[in-house]
Amino acid sequence: MRAWYFALFPRKIAAILFSNLLPLYVAYSLGRGAVDVAIVAASTGLTHIPGSFIWGYLADKTRKCRFITVSSIVMYSTFMILFTGAKTLFDLVFLSMLVGFFGSAIPPIEDILMAEGSSRDEWSEEARSYGIISEIGDLAGLAIGALLLSLYEHTSLIYLCGYLALSSSIASLILIEDPIFMVERKIVHLERSVSNVEKLSMILEYQDLYGGYVSGYTHLKIAIDPSRSMAFFVAGVLAFTMATDMVFTFITIYLCGVLGVPQSVAFIILLLNEVGSILGYIVFRGVCRAYRSHEGLKNSAIIRAFLVFTFIPCSYLPHIAASILDTIILIAIGVFYTLFALSSRIVRMEILPEGWMGLYACVTKIGSITSMVIGGLIIAQYSFNHLFMVAGILFLASYTLFNFI
Repeated sequence: MRAWYFALFPRKIAAILFSNLLPLYVAYSLGRGAVDVAIVAASTGLTHIPGSFIWGYLADKTRKCRFITVSSIVMYSTFMILFTGAKTLFDLVFLSMLVGFFGSAIPPIEDILMAEGSSRDEWSEEARSYGIISEIGDLAGLAIGALLLSLYEHTSLIYLCGYLALSSSIASLILIEDPIFMVERKIVHLERSVSNVEKLSMILEYQDLYGGYVSGYTHLKIAIDPSRSMAFFVAGVLAFTMATDMVFTFITIYLCGVLGVPQSVAFIILLLNEVGSILGYIVFRGVCRAYRSHEGLKNSAIIRAFLVFTFIPCSYLPHIAASILDTIILIAIGVFYTLFALSSRIVRMEILPEGWMGLYACVTKIGSITSMVIGGLIIAQYSFNHLFMVAGILFLASYTLFNFI
């Protein structure tokens, strides 16, 4: 467990608290409508997309991870605090775009620091350790929000978010060290290419000697071109993210509006989902070392598809029974998200080329924004069961795509 994990911990708390606080601040403190809330939220996501790629590219090319981390968090916290003075929609959108842009710097830098600060054999344990810290940060942010929202105004909590993030910049200045060399991922890329060549040679030799038939599917899986694996990985992540956010963007509305769960209880259910994610890091310890990382991606996708489909028959049960079963399902979904988080981090460190570490964050944000729009339309035109059906199909699509990486 590395010191820089803890340097980013306060920023993690601030990010999850602010993301949940912002819609409430816009709606209740400023008296804005649902359309304005959606515009502000979308503005943050839209600038996050190019920002992830830009920051990842700069960090990869310059190796100045500490400088980028500290400077981006300082700007992130500054614009966060400035929200307390925003009055017009233009102010809100402008600040949201800046918060999204500077907030997008951290995810690709996390991957770079982890990949270049340890050997390939240590990536699994490093991803697990950082994942636990990250999930605890999310849990702490939600808990702080639940405890303090009834005691303090939204503006006071926004100040808290800004100061928490600012403390991360100070800690990062002390604890983050720039990678001396950026070679670990190059070595892994070379090893993958050599391994693919060896597999192809063995299969062709077998075909020549014994006349065995080699399917087109097998040729596709052992293709030497690394861009093929990256394309399938990116497409699979996009489908997986769309399915995940399609469910979780509207799950609170489903629990409260359809099942009649009180808002406070719905908040506790979401906390239990976070607890499930933390448990996943214990359950899946060593899994990525025992099996190839892409197996974890496939297993997470297929199991999540089954779990999401299970929401549909649960909706026909009495509301109390449905609420209990849905809570169990959400905890299980949290556990198996951990398997995806661990595996996807290792796979993207293996296959994304230099300068492209921000691509993953770009794709996940695109999937998130797209799923919000599509999910809202499905609920408006059809029902939540149709939403769960589409999400399950997207998980199955991601499972299929992950078979080719």
